[in-house]
Amino acid sequence: MHIELNSNFQYVETILFNIAGCIDFCANSLLIYLILFKSATMHNFRFYMLYFQASTFLVDIYLTLLMKPIPIFPVIGGYTIGLLSTVFHVSSHIQMTVILVLMSVQVVAIWCSFLRKHQTIVSIDGRKVLGTKTYWSLIVLPHFGVITGSLMFYFSNISKEEQIQFIRNNIPQLGSQLAQLPCLQIYDRVGKPIVIYSLLVLLFQETFFFTCVFVLAIDIFTTLRNNHVTVSSGNMGKHRAMFRSLFAQFIVLLFCFLPSCVGIIILIFDIPYIQEVSGALLCIYSIHSFLGCIVMIFTYQPYWNTILLWLGLSKNGLDGSPSIFVMKGKQSRLSIRKIRSWFNECKVVF
Repeated sequence: MHIELNSNFQYVETILFNIAGCIDFCANSLLIYLILFKSATMHNFRFYMLYFQASTFLVDIYLTLLMKPIPIFPVIGGYTIGLLSTVFHVSSHIQMTVILVLMSVQVVAIWCSFLRKHQTIVSIDGRKVLGTKTYWSLIVLPHFGVITGSLMFYFSNISKEEQIQFIRNNIPQLGSQLAQLPCLQIYDRVGKPIVIYSLLVLLFQETFFFTCVFVLAIDIFTTLRNNHVTVSSGNMGKHRAMFRSLFAQFIVLLFCFLPSCVGIIILIFDIPYIQEVSGALLCIYSIHSFLGCIVMIFTYQPYWNTILLWLGLSKNGLDGSPSIFVMKGKQSRLSIRKIRSWFNECKVVF
């Protein structure tokens, strides 16, 4: 087994995690505030969005501040340099189990949000409306799937003595280097293949729920298109705006979850610079919430109007009424309706 440890890799990744953590904290805090206090038109759907955003917030804070994982692929393992290991001395295995739980819950949260929105939309024509028991079963049962996959991973742990023996048998040339790494954790895919099974279960769950969300999105789009005449323009506009924003969030999450899926797949290959590649994938994933926040604000008009108001660029625009851009030092004013029309031309029309 060929492994090359880059001495500069930990330093670079720590800087990237710190930067991503600060940006994600600010972006998540802003969006949570907007969901809580600027989402009156969402009604109870905002609590589903709050669940999703809170899970995203926890993943980001945990990954970039508390954990800070440094992988040592192609071995299944690594070490952590975050607060949990340096201050509280929590084992890397426990930390890895927790991050898998949080990432899986994030996927389930976006599923719950889409299912709620789907049931709201299909109630327009009364088709495909689920019963109360069926609906809550589809909300609760996926969480048990997350627990099952995470428990499988938890029991894949091997003792320190077994890890030392694994290093001696497979990568003896790095024995002295690995012995100096803080909070090192190695998994034996041959001696305890349950680690592979658990990762495959979690990968299957992510793929399954992303597929289900995509199917729900298609059905929502079809229902909106078929009933655009029977529903008032105001309600239809609200449904379309919320669906467009939620679907954009889903695309961002899907794009940023690809690195974790790729990371699992490349475990079976010994490719050059795999450690750097895996670290880059982690850093890409760590910025997904910032991208999601930006997309949410730009695609949901009330949030966008709120930001403009805070910046002093609009007046009386939070309810969708015409707002005014005030150019400092000038008398000219530009109707925000024109800005909105320009912005809508750049968006995908659902």
